[in-house]
Amino acid sequence: MGSAEAAHGRAAGAVLLPLSARIVNRALWSSRRRGVLTRD
Repeated sequence: MGSAEAAHGRAAGAVLLPLSARIVNRALWSSRRRGVLTRD
């Protein structure tokens, strides 16, 4: 049972890490784009 939980946690981490990275990337790009637009 412990190994199954560890495998489930590993799978969840493998899914959540790229997802959160993509969300952070999108937020950074949108804020950077907004900053460039307001600067121009």
